[in-house]
Amino acid sequence: MWAKIGEFVKIRAEQIEADAIDGMVITGPTIQSARTGQRWVGDASGIRIFNADNEVRTQLSPDGSAFKGEVEADTLVVNGGSELRSTENKLAQGAKLTLEAGVTDPTAPPTVQPYWDSLEFEISRPYTNVDGLVGLAYDGTHYWSAHKDDHGTGGRMARIFAVRIDPQTGVGEYVGGQLPTGKPRVAPWSSEVFGVTCIGSELFWLGRSYYDGVVWVTDLAGEFKRAFAYPELGYSATNPLKYKPGIGNNGTDVIIAQCADDGTLVTRTYNKTTGVRTIVRDMSPVGFNSDVLGVYVGAADWGGGTFITVAGSTRKLLTYSSAGVYDASKTFPMPDGSQDTGVVFQGGKFRTLNASGVIHEYADNNTGDASGDWWATYRWSVDADDDGFNDYTSRIGPVKKFTWPLRAKLRFMGAPLPDGVGYITPSIAKKATSPVRTDFRTPIFSVHAGESIALISILPTNWQSGAAPGDSNDFPDAEPSTLVSASSTFQVNGDGSGHWGPLTFNADGTMTGVPMQATGSTTIGVSAAAGNTANVTVTLPWGAFTTPPRIFLTKQGDTLAKYNPYAKSITTTSFTLGLYSGDSSSTTNSVSVAWHAIGGV
Repeated sequence: MWAKIGEFVKIRAEQIEADAIDGMVITGPTIQSARTGQRWVGDASGIRIFNADNEVRTQLSPDGSAFKGEVEADTLVVNGGSELRSTENKLAQGAKLTLEAGVTDPTAPPTVQPYWDSLEFEISRPYTNVDGLVGLAYDGTHYWSAHKDDHGTGGRMARIFAVRIDPQTGVGEYVGGQLPTGKPRVAPWSSEVFGVTCIGSELFWLGRSYYDGVVWVTDLAGEFKRAFAYPELGYSATNPLKYKPGIGNNGTDVIIAQCADDGTLVTRTYNKTTGVRTIVRDMSPVGFNSDVLGVYVGAADWGGGTFITVAGSTRKLLTYSSAGVYDASKTFPMPDGSQDTGVVFQGGKFRTLNASGVIHEYADNNTGDASGDWWATYRWSVDADDDGFNDYTSRIGPVKKFTWPLRAKLRFMGAPLPDGVGYITPSIAKKATSPVRTDFRTPIFSVHAGESIALISILPTNWQSGAAPGDSNDFPDAEPSTLVSASSTFQVNGDGSGHWGPLTFNADGTMTGVPMQATGSTTIGVSAAAGNTANVTVTLPWGAFTTPPRIFLTKQGDTLAKYNPYAKSITTTSFTLGLYSGDSSSTTNSVSVAWHAIGGV
């Protein structure tokens, strides 16, 4: 078969060869640039880069990564061991290496990820060829969706099964058997289901039987009650179905939205009991150009008014005024670029369903704005007495710019927690240019104690009225870092202490291990007959000695043989210098005596 242009819902083939493939999401167990030789390979275990000898040079994996090559890093935190082998290692001019003595400020910026809460559920499929889930509704107690069983000649016919999901337990179950049971005038095998919505105690299932659009109505037990036609489906043997419709409600009537072939989105309102169409509205501007996967009509959390939010196959939820005018400020993306189906507003939150078995929950309208002028940082914190308040915090670390999607929550991931730190405290700023500390604020957040993870789930409208992070680090000193030689004869600690051989340096600036010394000279006079003495007190330098030192004395001058200096009353702070006259001369002399005090010997 040869075709210039083809459009298919699904293609299955053993092998596809093409010059180029463009797609929003391409999923496969293995994607690679070549089968052998130099190449990259991506699979469930990660991404690997091979050289021409089939050796893995780089591996990126959630379980651990390895890289061989040159690296230039803005920040670097090494959690395991590191080794410098080159003789060319150096600290560049103006660089500084600090040995820390306690909890220091973070040195790496946070990793910031948008995230959405989710409800994962499981259901036991009655047939192995049951396709993915379609649509989402909420009856006040349970969620509802539909499974389609691709069964029938050439895959043209299918069976539909109602699925009820418990939001508390995540258990999904089939209700009422094949849908719609006992429906009149329609073949018991429907061809396709497009979605479901709930009004009161009734479920409305939008689908088609052959080329005919139909809405089947059941109760919450899955029992068929009635049906009405959706004649605007626009499908026939000669007119392919270009865009699929979606279903919702305004609390009273059924709303069906579908794109015309030219891409114009059209909403139609039907009486839920009679199926009579009452309103048709073209949505502007033209150019929706998408299948409709779900419809919500209401005020949501926008503070009044009625809006129409349409889930499309563009991976966005587009919002319009009740008059049909597009509102970009209220349009928001699906989680992580996923292709969800259905949309409800329940418990104050928008929710959509991913066919893999996840119901995503969106944050409120004030959380995120799709702009890229957000900044993030964090600081170390600990609640030592477990009273719910920070007892010690550091200063903030480096900052990181990020884009905050509308209605997304934020996950902060910092560097590994140092000893003595309980968690991280995140802060954010909104500014076109690089912010300073006083621009940051700390909104309501939650943490994983013992992990370097923090979450911001809501952003109050007054979040900028709070205080900026502090400019001090009040963590107490802890075990200091150490630089030590292999022989342990040399060691320097972050608190200033250390040793070099027998010489020991204390954190208070004193040292031991070698003799402490002090020197000086004093003039003393003595007179009269032999045996006369004179004394003077000598004060030693403060703090120089911890035990009384040895004192060595030397006379200074000529013709002083008869004078004998001596020391007595020696303490750590002073000693008495004495001078003895050794003959009978009565001459008075002033003698200069040099002294040398040595401690630790």
